[in-house]
Amino acid sequence: MTYQHLERAGLIEHCRVAKAEIKELLKLARRDMKTAQELMNISLDWALIVAYNAALQAGFAVMYAKGFRPKGPDRHKTVIRFLHASLEPSFKPTINRLDRIRKKRHQAVYRLAGTISEREARATIKFAEEFIIQVANLI
Repeated sequence: MTYQHLERAGLIEHCRVAKAEIKELLKLARRDMKTAQELMNISLDWALIVAYNAALQAGFAVMYAKGFRPKGPDRHKTVIRFLHASLEPSFKPTINRLDRIRKKRHQAVYRLAGTISEREARATIKFAEEFIIQVANLI
């Protein structure tokens, strides 16, 4: 797996992150999962947004475990590009789904309130839970 192209483009930079900090990121992701579930009765939009954030934190954990962090704007996109470049090809459908959720999240935060269905929010929560487990097993 190579991510040198991301480094050359100035999208990522080397960093040293202690294992304890990476574990804390996964702990934050799990906390966000609990919050997303609680939000199901309050706001479906925010349930999806927080579940996405949990999965994103797991993506950051992968980057940090490999000694990199995103640099500059569009950090969410950079995390997804890094995951594509650094994880096995079998993760491609998972990462593509995370990117689709990223776009939905963007709409819910910045453009259209009330567009997330209960089914969509529940599916995102389930996806994020599974992704966090997969990442925790990788690092």
